Amino acid sequence: MKMEKPSILEKILLTKQKYLEIQKKNTPIELLIRDIEENNIPKNFSGSLMGDSVMLIAEMKKGSPSKGIISQQYEPKEIAIKYSDSNVAAISILTDKDYFYGDISHLDDVSSLLKSTSIPIFRKDFIIDEYQIYESRKHGADSLLLMASALEPFDLKRLIELCNKLWIQPLVETHNKEELQIALDSGADIIGINHRNLHDFSMDMNLVEKLMPIIPNGKIVVAESGINSYEDVKRMKSLGVNAVLVGESIMRAENIDLKIKELMGI
Repeated sequence: MKMEKPSILEKILLTKQKYLEIQKKNTPIELLIRDIEENNIPKNFSGSLMGDSVMLIAEMKKGSPSKGIISQQYEPKEIAIKYSDSNVAAISILTDKDYFYGDISHLDDVSSLLKSTSIPIFRKDFIIDEYQIYESRKHGADSLLLMASALEPFDLKRLIELCNKLWIQPLVETHNKEELQIALDSGADIIGINHRNLHDFSMDMNLVEKLMPIIPNGKIVVAESGINSYEDVKRMKSLGVNAVLVGESIMRAENIDLKIKELMGI
């Protein structure tokens, strides 16, 4: 019988497990916990996503498995200043090195640079272990991504509880009704709806419309992937989302400031 090839997400998660084995030997979790105790309380990620208009989480993204290199001139500090000057609600930083050309040092750089601002820093990575939550906090993340597609329900609930204990607010990403129900049952307060299926990188731009009716009042909803214009943002607002996470269209723009203004209808 022919064996099915692992999906893109499955390949990424296998690589992440190997990365974690090395990291845990190089920097034991006890050292991370010790360093966190000296850190300040994280900024209010959920608060930054609430308002009358759709809020923008601007993402720093050098590349991806599906698109290759997106930003040839990728300087996290320079991009962070532009995002800060444009008054984005929050900044997302991709830290996966193997598939997205990121690095966890970018969290340190940007969180230190914007320490005096109220802009929260969101770590976008494939979080599968409590080690990465302590790691995120040590390097200055105020929030992080947890994916229902990458975790067993029990593990998702356990990691959400650890985030709450550390005052770091997780965004729980979903891509279908089953994952959404798991996220809700696990106690997620911030729900991400990713139009992109990370198993095969296909897109469904009607996903928010399908899933919003299932989400109870009081949850913060973030639409992810495929949002490129003000028309896209207006559609998301009409469907009731609180915020959009946009990376590629901003990173490809010749003028980041103008692109952000366009997205926000300014």
